[in-house]
Amino acid sequence: MRKYMILACTMVCLSIFADAAINSENQETFLENMEIVNLCDLTEDDLLEVTQGLHPDKIIEFSAHTTLPIDFYLKGDLINLVQNVQNWGVVEIKQTFYARCTGKELLFSSDLTEWKPLLEFITGDAFAILTLQDGQTFLAIGTEISRCQ
Repeated sequence: MRKYMILACTMVCLSIFADAAINSENQETFLENMEIVNLCDLTEDDLLEVTQGLHPDKIIEFSAHTTLPIDFYLKGDLINLVQNVQNWGVVEIKQTFYARCTGKELLFSSDLTEWKPLLEFITGDAFAILTLQDGQTFLAIGTEISRCQ
């Protein structure tokens, strides 16, 4: 399951750098030339090749009600996550969506027709709160993510 979370994190990171729009294509021709693969059916090799943009003909399906374990990455010269062996929980995919990587561009769709870069596909808020609980100060980081309508 960790590989699925790595895929999701990789897709998010790649999408930040995506800046070109997808060329308009005939929908029937487009789908005939594509292979839809469910996230849970990907092998490690598939995952690596797709995230490297080697298979722009593969669409990854993130099915509703799929759950993925959470892993968190935070590194930098300002703030750095100290690794702790603890269970972060799981993420549940609430709505089915699709992702594909075309070269260096990562695109998302909810209907296999309209494809958008991540920051045009989702909307939401992020927060960081410094708080005190049971006499110990801690940092809480969170986000609320919804699909753009």
